Amino acid sequence: MDDEAAILETLSLQLRRDHKVLVAASGAEALRLPAEAVEPVLAVPGTRRF
Repeated sequence: MDDEAAILETLSLQLRRDHKVLVAASGAEALRLPAEAVEPVLAVPGTRRF
């Protein structure tokens, strides 16, 4: 999850080689992803789950 489109695209391209990648452009969008798909790394504004 990132609000910077360029960062999302760059990370997705790198990680897709070995992983299935789901992206979100906001905290609210990330919360709609399946819970098992989300790897919390840092606190994201607008979310309480992380």
